[in-house]
Amino acid sequence: MKVQTTVKMVVENLPSPPEGYSYDVQRVTPQVIKVYLCHDEANYSYTTEPIRSIHSFIKRDMVFMPRNSEKMRVSSLCHLSELRNQSSWSVINQPTNTLIDLLS
Repeated sequence: MKVQTTVKMVVENLPSPPEGYSYDVQRVTPQVIKVYLCHDEANYSYTTEPIRSIHSFIKRDMVFMPRNSEKMRVSSLCHLSELRNQSSWSVINQPTNTLIDLLS
């Protein structure tokens, strides 16, 4: 039996946000959860909306990179339990370290 992923489970598996930032986790469909990185201290004169960028999408128990703020990529990046090992800024661009790859 599959366990449904909850917002609480996602919050518990997120990496610590960068200083001055926080996460906003929202369920957008019964299967999909969207994670935003919010810039808590940003104030812009052209909007009263919170300043945020897309961090990741969670579908069932898998993490997906965003294609844009509304759509996720087709292939998954990792399991939800590995989300804490990902970048706290975003999972859009995963940096590769060639030296580490060579030594592995």
